[in-house]
Amino acid sequence: MNRVRGKAATIVAGACLVATLVVVPSAQAQTVTTSNVASPKDGTYLVYNEDAPNTISIAGTSSGTTGNHVDLVCYAGDKTGILASDVPVGSNGSFSVSAAGLKPALLFRTCNLKAVPAGTTPVTLAPFTGPRLYVGDATKSHVSGGPNNGKLYDFYLYFQQPDGGMDYDSLGGCGIDDGYLLDSTDSLTTVPWYCNAWLANNDLGSNATRSEIQVDGADAYPPSGAKEINAGATSGFPTVSSFSYSQNSKTGNSTIHEKEAFVKCENQTYPPTSVTCPSFTSTGVTDTRTIVQDHGGRVAWVTDVFKSTNGKAHKVDLLWQNDQHFFGPAGGNAGEVEYKFPGQSGYSMHQVGDVVSLPGKPGTIRVRYHGAADGDPTHGRGAIVYDHAATAAKFMYLSPSQSDFTLHQSIKIPANGSVTLRFAYVADFHQAKVDSLARQAAVVFKGCTVPKVIGKSLAAAKKAIRSAHCAVGKITRAQSTTIPAGRVVFERPKAKTHVDYGTKVSLVVSKG
Repeated sequence: MNRVRGKAATIVAGACLVATLVVVPSAQAQTVTTSNVASPKDGTYLVYNEDAPNTISIAGTSSGTTGNHVDLVCYAGDKTGILASDVPVGSNGSFSVSAAGLKPALLFRTCNLKAVPAGTTPVTLAPFTGPRLYVGDATKSHVSGGPNNGKLYDFYLYFQQPDGGMDYDSLGGCGIDDGYLLDSTDSLTTVPWYCNAWLANNDLGSNATRSEIQVDGADAYPPSGAKEINAGATSGFPTVSSFSYSQNSKTGNSTIHEKEAFVKCENQTYPPTSVTCPSFTSTGVTDTRTIVQDHGGRVAWVTDVFKSTNGKAHKVDLLWQNDQHFFGPAGGNAGEVEYKFPGQSGYSMHQVGDVVSLPGKPGTIRVRYHGAADGDPTHGRGAIVYDHAATAAKFMYLSPSQSDFTLHQSIKIPANGSVTLRFAYVADFHQAKVDSLARQAAVVFKGCTVPKVIGKSLAAAKKAIRSAHCAVGKITRAQSTTIPAGRVVFERPKAKTHVDYGTKVSLVVSKG
C-alpha cells in the first residue's frame, strides 16, 4: 500500500507579500511496480499439516522502497489466497517474511506466488514474478473420548502436482477420495474420481445385505468402518497401525503407506449397530496398502497386500467400491457418466441394479462423460486398471453427483501367506493419453519373466532383458573356459523367474 505523508510548504515573504508553495519530494511516493519472489524456489512441493499448522519463509525483491508494502499472494487460476499481507519493503526494495501462513496456498490448484502492492488487485500480473508452488494437505482422524480415545482410524492426504492431484483417505474411509485435473491456466476444471478402491460397511444399495469385505464368509470392517459402527467398543477396536507418507522434492511423486487389521462382530446381524456389536474380534487378516501418485498428478497406483496373521488360510470376498464424478465447477450430472468394461466394444451409461459380467482376468475399465468431446477440459476421461481376476461390476447408487459400482474379486490367502492386488487410476483430458497410461499400467502389472541370456552377447542380453520389461543390473566379468569373451556366463535372477516390472537382472560376462 502506498503511504504518502502530507505536503510540506515553505512561506517566503517578499515585498509584495507573495507566498510560494514548495513541494518537497518524498521517497514514499514511489510504489511497487515490479517484483520477484526469489524464495522459495520455483517448483517447491509442500504439504500443509492441519494437525500442527506449518508456515513458509518467503523473500524477494521489488522496485519499491522504505514505506512501501506488498501482499504475498497465491494466484491459482480461478482462485487466490493471501499468504502474508502488508509486508514492509526495505530501502533496497527487498522484502521477507519468516512465517507466512501456508494454508491459504492450499487451493487444490498450482500456486503462482507473487508480491503485489498491498491492498491492490493488479490489472496485469506480468510485472510480478515468482515461483510455482505445489501445496498439499494432511490430517489424521482419532477417536475422541471413550475406551478407544486417541486411536487412529482414518486420515486425509492431498498431493498437488503440475497437471493435477488427488486426495486420499484410509482403505475404509474413501480410498482415492477425489481426483483433480487442471487446465492450462491452472484452474480446476474436472473432478474425475470421487471415492475409489475402498471397502465400505455397505455397498450403498437400498437393500444392502453385507459389508464390502467378507473374511471366511463373515462381514468384516477396517478401522474407519469399525468407528462408524461402534467407536466405544469395549474391546477389539482396530486401528490404522502403521501410517506414513512422503513426497519427492524434485518431482512431487508421493507415496502413502498404511496398515490396517480387519475385525468382525460376533453377532453377524446386518447392518451392525453399537447394540448388536458391543465389541470386535479379529478376522486374522490385515491389509498393507501402498499408494503412489505420479505422472504430474494424473495417475495413482494402489497396491494391497492381504495377509494371514493367525497361521490359518482365509477366503476373502471383496466388493471394491468405485464412485465417479467426471465433471467440475462448470456443472454436470454423474448420471451421464459412461463406461466401457473389458470385453465390451463401446461405452454405455448404467442404472442402479445393472450388473456387468467380466471375463475373470485382469482388465481395464474406461470412463468418460457422455457427449463430451475428446480433450474437453470440463470433463476429462479416465481408466481403472486392475491386475487380478474380477467377475462382475454392479451399479449400486446413482445421483447427480456420483456414479457408483462395485468390482467383485475373490482371493484365497494361504496360511501364513499373503495375496497382492493392484489398481491404477488414470485421468487426463485426452483419450490417447489415458489409453497410453492404461497400457503402461497393464504392462507394469504383468511384470517380467526373466529371459534366458546365457551365451548371448552383452548387447543382445541387454536388449532381451529390457524387452521383457526387466532392467539391466550390475555387470561383472569373469574368466570362462566354455563361453567366448563378451558373452554372458551367468544371470540372476535365473531365466524363467517371474519378477516385478523393472527388476534388475545382474550379469556375469566372460573374459574368455
